[in-house]
Amino acid sequence: MFEKIFYRTLIKEKIETLASWIYEADRKTWVYGYTDLLKLDLRDTLSEIKCETLIIGASFPNKEVAQENFEKQYEKLHNKVIKMASNSKHFIMYDQPEWFYNTLNNFLANERK
Repeated sequence: MFEKIFYRTLIKEKIETLASWIYEADRKTWVYGYTDLLKLDLRDTLSEIKCETLIIGASFPNKEVAQENFEKQYEKLHNKVIKMASNSKHFIMYDQPEWFYNTLNNFLANERK
C-alpha cells in the first residue's frame, strides 16, 4: 500500500501518515466523493470568480508541462496567480514547506493591501 501512495510526496517519512489517512477514511464516503469529483467540471464557471485567486501546483513530473496544464485548466479564471513549487509532488506542504507557507502568506498579505 505504501508504494502506491509514494509518488505523492518526496518525503519518505510522510508516507505512513498518508497511508493512515486512507486507512482511517470512511471507504464509502471516500469512493462516492472521489467519483463525484471526477465527474465535476467547473471550468466554465471560473469566470464568475471575481477575487484574486492563488493556485499552487507541483512541478512533478515536469514543471513546464504542469504549468501549461494549469494555464489551460484555469484559463477562464481571470484574476489568478499561478505558482509552481519546484522539486515537489502532490503534497507540496510536505515536499517544500517553507516555499509553500511563504507563498501562501505573501499572497494573503498582499491581497489585504
